[in-house]
Amino acid sequence: MDNTRELLERYSSLEVADDIPTEGRLTWEQIHSTIGNGAWIRMIGVASVFGGTSKAFAYLYDSDGTLSHASDTWVDGRYVDRYEKYLEGETFDKHPESSIILLDVTVPIISYDRNYNYSTKKYEYSNVAVTEEIKNVRYSYDKTSKTWKADSYYNTVSEITNQGLIDKKYLDNLLLTYEEVVALKVDRNTNEAPQKGYLYDASAKPGTPFNEFIPSVTTTTITTTTTTSTTTTTNLKPTTSTTTSATTIPTTTKPLTSTTVTTTVTSTLTTTTITTTSKYQGFYYKKINNGVEITGLDETITGDVIIPEEIDGLPVIRIGEFASFHKEENISDYMPSNDGILRVYDIGSGYTLVQRDNLTSVSIPSSVKEIGNSAFWGCKKIKQINFFSGLERIEFCAFMGTGITELKLPDSVKYIGASAFYGCQDLSKVTLPKNLEFLGMCNFILSKLDSNISTGNFIVDGWYIKYKAGNDSYPKVLSIPEGTIGIAEQSYSYINEKENDTTKIIIPSSLKIISDNSFRYYLGLEEFEVADNNPYFFEEKGVLYNKTKTKIIRFPAASPMLDYVFPNTITSTSPWAFCCCQHLNSVKMNNELSELGGAAFKGCKNLSSVEFSNAIRNLNSCEYLNVGGAQGNIDIEGTFQECDSLDHITIPKNIDYIGDATFAFCKNLKKVTVKNPCCEIVNSYDYEATFTNGLYDDNFKEVDIIELYGYKDSTLQAYAQKYNKKFVAINDSLLLGDVNNDGTVDGSDATWVLREYGNVLAGKEAQFTPEQFEAGDVDRNGTIDGSDATLILKFYGEAGMAVEISYGGMELWMNNNFWKTRNL
Repeated sequence: MDNTRELLERYSSLEVADDIPTEGRLTWEQIHSTIGNGAWIRMIGVASVFGGTSKAFAYLYDSDGTLSHASDTWVDGRYVDRYEKYLEGETFDKHPESSIILLDVTVPIISYDRNYNYSTKKYEYSNVAVTEEIKNVRYSYDKTSKTWKADSYYNTVSEITNQGLIDKKYLDNLLLTYEEVVALKVDRNTNEAPQKGYLYDASAKPGTPFNEFIPSVTTTTITTTTTTSTTTTTNLKPTTSTTTSATTIPTTTKPLTSTTVTTTVTSTLTTTTITTTSKYQGFYYKKINNGVEITGLDETITGDVIIPEEIDGLPVIRIGEFASFHKEENISDYMPSNDGILRVYDIGSGYTLVQRDNLTSVSIPSSVKEIGNSAFWGCKKIKQINFFSGLERIEFCAFMGTGITELKLPDSVKYIGASAFYGCQDLSKVTLPKNLEFLGMCNFILSKLDSNISTGNFIVDGWYIKYKAGNDSYPKVLSIPEGTIGIAEQSYSYINEKENDTTKIIIPSSLKIISDNSFRYYLGLEEFEVADNNPYFFEEKGVLYNKTKTKIIRFPAASPMLDYVFPNTITSTSPWAFCCCQHLNSVKMNNELSELGGAAFKGCKNLSSVEFSNAIRNLNSCEYLNVGGAQGNIDIEGTFQECDSLDHITIPKNIDYIGDATFAFCKNLKKVTVKNPCCEIVNSYDYEATFTNGLYDDNFKEVDIIELYGYKDSTLQAYAQKYNKKFVAINDSLLLGDVNNDGTVDGSDATWVLREYGNVLAGKEAQFTPEQFEAGDVDRNGTIDGSDATLILKFYGEAGMAVEISYGGMELWMNNNFWKTRNL
C-alpha cells in the first residue's frame, strides 16, 4: 500500500503489545492533532516492486480542516513522489510541473454571501470581508498560463476580484510564476532527509518527535565537521479588513525573499544497524496480531537455518520481506556489485540489504502461515527447504535464485506469487499443493524442468506454465493435455508473435483454474473448445464461460463476431476478458452485469460502440506485475485503453468510479460524456493519463483532441481544470428527480411520480416519456414507485428549497447523502 492515509489507518488498527495501554487507541483525528498545520512523518513503505519494507518519509498538512498528504509535490525543499514518499536527490528540472506546498503562508479568510443569477448564469457575491490566518498552501501547475495556482481557491477569488469586491493583490498572490518558483529553490533540501517530524513506523510510540526517539544501537562513532547552508524564508503580510469567516482563501504572501546563512555543524555517525525490533537466538522479530514475524537474521546464523516455532510464548506466523538479507551502511544501488552479490538500498533508513551466501538449508515450522516477498531471494547455496503443513502463502520472489534441487509444498499452500521459484537452476522435481488456487507468472523458468523441454507444453505437476515453441511455429490447435488442473499466470515477457498462429485452444475435462491474464495475447485465437465433461467451464460460439454461464472468462481475440450482446445470465467478467479483440465493433451489456473486470476491453482496436449495464458501478483498471528474472515493473491498464475506433462515449449515471488509464491512448477519441457529477476519476501518474489520445505532432508535443462533457461544478470539471483538458458543460432538460421539467426538484415532482405509480398499479398505460422515467427512477431500481416519491420529498426537505437541477443538485445529494449509505 502506498496511500498515506491507508497506511496510517492500517497501522492504527494493529493490535498492540500487552505493555502498551489499549485505551485511547490511535485515531486519524489524533494524528491530525499531532501534525497540526503540517509536518513530516516517518512510516513503513514498500522497498521495491518485489516487496520488502522500508522506512519512508511522507508529508501531511492541514487543508481547510482536513488532513491531506503531499503527492507529486515540492515541499520544504524536497520532492514527494506520486506514491506520497520523499525521494532523495530529485531536482526541479525533473519535475517542473509538480505541485508546490508553501509553508506558513499568511492567508485571508474570506466570508461572503453568494446568489446565482439565472440570467447571467454566474454567481454574484456580496458582504465580502477578510481576516488572516497562517496556513500551508498547495499550488498546482496550470499548463495554459504556465503558472502555479492555489488549489480550490483561485476560481472563487477570481470571480470576487472581477466584481471589484476585493483588492487585485489577493488574486496576484494566488499565483506563482516560473521566475518566482526558481527563486524559491524548491529542491534546496533534496539530498537531506527531514530532520523534524513524527514517527508512525512502529519504531516508537506513534507521534513521537524524531528528536525524542533514541533507538537501540550498537555504535561505532565517527566525528566529522561539515559545512552546510541553511535557507531562511521571509513572508510579508498584507493589510486586510476584519470580519467573520466562512471560506478559507489562501491569497497572500509568497516567500520571495530569502537569506542564506552558512554554519558549521559537528555530527556523529553510527555505522551499525539500528535495531527497533527484538532479538531471539540470532533472529530479529516483531510482534504482529497474535503472533511473531521474523524480520531478519544476524551474522551468527549460517548454514542450516531452523526457524523457531515460538518466541516469547507466541507462534511465529510470518517470515518477513528480505528476512535473510543482512544490513550494512554502505549505500549501494539496486544491482549486483563486482562480487556478484545483490544489494538493495532500503529507502529512508540509510542502510543496504545484502544477499546471504552462507545459508545452506531452511526449515520452516507449521506455525508459519506466510513467507514474505524476497525473503530468501538469491540465497544460491540453499539446497533444501523443509516446509510443513500450515503454510498458506508464498509471496513473489521469496525463493528466487536459490540452489534447491527438489521442491515439495504442503497441501495447505493456496497462493504462490510471481517468480517465487524463478531462476532455481538446479531444480528438477516439484510437487505442488493439491489445494493451490493461484500460481504466479515466471515460476520454474530457468530451472532444469524448463531447460529439459525445447518445444511443447511446459507443465509442472499439473500446472500449465507456457507453450515452448523453440524454432517451430505455435500449433494451429493448442490442446491443453488431459490431467492439467491449472493454468499459471503468464508474463508478456514470454509472449511472441508466433502465438498468432494458434486459432483454437482445447480445454480438457481436468482443468479447473485459469488465471486472469491467460491467453490474452493469442491474437490469432478464434475459438475455445471445452470437453463436455469439464465441470468448471463452458463454451458457446467459441467464447469461454464458467460452467453456469454467469461469468465471461475469455472472448477470443480473433473471434469473427462483430457485435456481441451479453447473455442475460452474465453477472461478471474476468479482468482482460475482451483484451485485444481484433474484430469486435460493438458490445451491449445486459442489466444483470454488476462486475466488469479491470481492463476488460483493453486493446480492442475496432470497438466503436458500447452500451453499458445500469448495474455496474466501476470502470476498474488492472495492475499488472510484469516480472522476468530480476527485473520487474508494474503496468496499469485501463478498461478501454488503446480502443482506437472509439470517437465518443457516454458514461452513465450509475458509474461512480473511473480508474487509471481508462481511456489512455485512444487515438480517435474526441468526446467523453460523464453523466454522474460525483463520479470519482482516478489518475495515479505525474501527468494526465486517464483520457489521452497518445498523439504527437512533428515537434513531439502531445496533441489532445478529447473534449470532456459533464455538469458544471462536477468532479469531471475539476479534473479537466487540473489537467488542462477542454471541458464542455451539459444541461440536460431532465435530470434526476425533475420529472415535470421545471428546473427544480420539489413536491410537485413527487406528485407526478405518485400519479404515474398509481397508473401502473391500476394496470393503466404508463404516461411518462422515457426521459421522465429516467428522471423519476430516483433509486435506480428500474421501476417508478412510492420510494422514488419519498426520496424526492426527502431531498426537497433537506435542501429547504428547490435546487436548480441544471447543476445536478439531486444527483449530488443522492451520491453524497444516500447512495453510499445504501451501498447501491
